[in-house]
Amino acid sequence: MKKEIKNIVLRAILVAFFCVQLPTVSHAQIPAIDNWSLIKTIKQWFTQIQQSQTVINAMITVQKTAAAIGTAAATVQEYIIKNKEKAEAIIKKVNEYRARAEEYAQMYAEYKAKIEEGVEKAEKIKGKFDQGLDVLDQYTYNDIAESKMYASTIKHQDNMAFAMALSLPDGGTDVNGTFIIPKQLSMFCDNLSSKDALKEDAVNECLVRLNEERRKEQSLNPYDAPKVMRDTMVSFASVMVADSIKLVNDAEGFEKNFVEPVQYAPDTNKTDTYANIIELAKGIDLQMNTLLKIYSTKLALKTIINYQNYMFRNFTEEELANLKVADSIGKDDGTSADGIFIIPRRMALTCGLDSETALDLAKLDKCKTTLANITEEEGFNVIRDEILHQLNKNKLEVALNLKSQAGDYEDIQTEVVNGGFKAKEGSPAMPEGKPGVDVRSLQGQLIRLSAQTAKNSLRQIEAYTGSLDLDNMINFYQYDITNRKNKS
Repeated sequence: MKKEIKNIVLRAILVAFFCVQLPTVSHAQIPAIDNWSLIKTIKQWFTQIQQSQTVINAMITVQKTAAAIGTAAATVQEYIIKNKEKAEAIIKKVNEYRARAEEYAQMYAEYKAKIEEGVEKAEKIKGKFDQGLDVLDQYTYNDIAESKMYASTIKHQDNMAFAMALSLPDGGTDVNGTFIIPKQLSMFCDNLSSKDALKEDAVNECLVRLNEERRKEQSLNPYDAPKVMRDTMVSFASVMVADSIKLVNDAEGFEKNFVEPVQYAPDTNKTDTYANIIELAKGIDLQMNTLLKIYSTKLALKTIINYQNYMFRNFTEEELANLKVADSIGKDDGTSADGIFIIPRRMALTCGLDSETALDLAKLDKCKTTLANITEEEGFNVIRDEILHQLNKNKLEVALNLKSQAGDYEDIQTEVVNGGFKAKEGSPAMPEGKPGVDVRSLQGQLIRLSAQTAKNSLRQIEAYTGSLDLDNMINFYQYDITNRKNKS
């Protein structure tokens, strides 16, 4: 553009020069005009040329300005992007803190609700104290105030205003939050506490009474007996589902939370190695304990279902008088001298077995034949119901006690292995500056933990085999006896 304008200017100057120099029109070959007009025209040309140059300069300035703006815009955009990322990171952090704060607020609300509930219960209990209940007559207020309760969830002993030697109503859930029996069943059975529910025959008698109310067309009991039974089964099922979900969730994160930290933990000396093994063993042990919770709850649920289906009750002496009994009775009623339940009492009486002979498979098979061939006149229905009732009663008590132990297990584990951190007097301090921790103490801790794990495994076996016992006896009466009768 500049070059073209420059050429036009040169040509205009040449034309003007020749027009001034040539004397005639024919020499100029352009229209004849006076010199003044020509000079004026050339000035106008120069003015136009100058204006064109101004436009060009303006265009160049615009281009440079646009380029500068583009560069600035890119810089601003880059700045915005970088700061946007920082802002998003800050926002994410703020949201995390907010979520954590909300979580703490929720926890605070829950604890506050529990405290308020505890205060309300305390007021009710104090009211009972003021009423002078018979169960409190043997205690003075000072005895109660000075008594102590160990609350394993709090991890320390604390003075309580109420005597924990007493079994106070708690809706069937103990101080550790362990579900023993549903609140509905506890209320039906005169506020049966979680502690009393673990006593022999307590829940059995409650369920038998519940069945009695279910048999009545019109019950004077303020509670709807069939509904209480349904709610009881639903409650046990819900707890089992919750424990199962927790176990699956913990199992999915087990490798990350327990295995990997131990796998990549420092092991520069023996104490590090033992400490790592102990942490992994504790994690495995707690996982197995959750499994025990599920097995024990499942066993309890099975027994409750059988209480509903068979309407277990206590038979009268007249009903039991004419039942078939074996010619020779064993040395016990199916429960060993040390209190180990082997077979139901009615089964032992009918077949002439005891806690030792019941372990003989040949004699046990002969007993099955005897049970299958009992006639209605000999009391087949009563014998069947008594055998199933006694078996379910035992397994229910086993299940509830195992549930209670499993609920306390984290604290039991801590108490069992805690002594492993206490070295013998005079043992040298560790190089890391941890006085009182040596290899021998950690070995002792690992040994105690292993022994406790073995006990926990045996409890799982007890819960699992108890469930199998129930299934096998139910199947025997539903299928085996029916087939024998059909063949005859």
